[in-house]
Amino acid sequence: MQYKGELGNQFNKFSAYKNVVRVFLSRYLDNSFEGIAELGLNGLDKSGEGKYSMYNMDGHIFSGDVGIRYKFNNGYVIPEDFIVQPYLVFGMGAMLAKTKGYSMIWNAHFDQTRASLTYHYGLGTKVRLTQNMSAFIDVADYRPGDKRFDQAQLTTIGDKYRIYCLGVVYSFGNGEKGQRKNGALQKDKGSTLLGLKNNKAADERTAVAKPTVNSVVNNTSSRNAVPKSKESEFVLEPILFKANSYEIPMSENGKMENVINILKDNLTIKLVIAGHADETGTLQYNEKLSQDRAEKVYNYLLTLGVDKSRISKVVYYGSKKPAVAGDSPEALSKNRRVEFELSRD
Repeated sequence: MQYKGELGNQFNKFSAYKNVVRVFLSRYLDNSFEGIAELGLNGLDKSGEGKYSMYNMDGHIFSGDVGIRYKFNNGYVIPEDFIVQPYLVFGMGAMLAKTKGYSMIWNAHFDQTRASLTYHYGLGTKVRLTQNMSAFIDVADYRPGDKRFDQAQLTTIGDKYRIYCLGVVYSFGNGEKGQRKNGALQKDKGSTLLGLKNNKAADERTAVAKPTVNSVVNNTSSRNAVPKSKESEFVLEPILFKANSYEIPMSENGKMENVINILKDNLTIKLVIAGHADETGTLQYNEKLSQDRAEKVYNYLLTLGVDKSRISKVVYYGSKKPAVAGDSPEALSKNRRVEFELSRD
């Protein structure tokens, strides 16, 4: 921890600091935000500078804070699975200071314990090392409401405290690996799960062209017509995703176009969109990621002219329903998916 106030300025002077021990807990909120809670034991040691050289302060500050991190690797600014993951942080909490020294105010030695509410702001970055572990470095400025931790409040300038932190983050959980049933894909009763066959024509398409007719798959009176295809003949392949991402890869656009064409040609058919994640990561992270993938596909279909009435529901299962058993890279890649189920009125 470094100090800035009447006694002088330690900020960015890396030879002038006291060690800090901090423990963080974080909770995934969505792609852009996570909540954090932290506890810290921070050391202080500062002698006055210039005409204040006779004054000094040292001691410890205990801190507890809660806050929010804004993550730049949210799929909007930079990809979610990018190895470098910068963030901003803002939080509020409390400090309990146990300090002693020679006071500017009293011209006498002091030994005090003071408490104060505080807020902080800062920035940092994580660097992904493995699927569950990252290194991080960050810096944050803390502004307590009590300006007399140093017993030197002779001006209106408030004291600031800066903390540089370098450490390791570990994500607990294994994605519900143990909840499989004999490694087989569990299907909902009464639904037809698609995406089990190859569709060469869809694979050869590399881009989705927007329909030239507005709402080509609207829910109109012709929905009652006999469908052109039987359900068993439909071929809708799963949309596959990169690790820790809900962005639809360009390579999957042909499959999305195939979905559009089937809905256009079969007006009594509705879709159930089902999102999935692989087994890496925590349970809540996998569930949220599968939800984001399903909603991404849903919203993308709407932008291409699919009427909302043609999609009966959007569901997500986290990592509970793997398509392929195992934790090999190939198996994991096939489990990061959105599948389509058939539904009729």
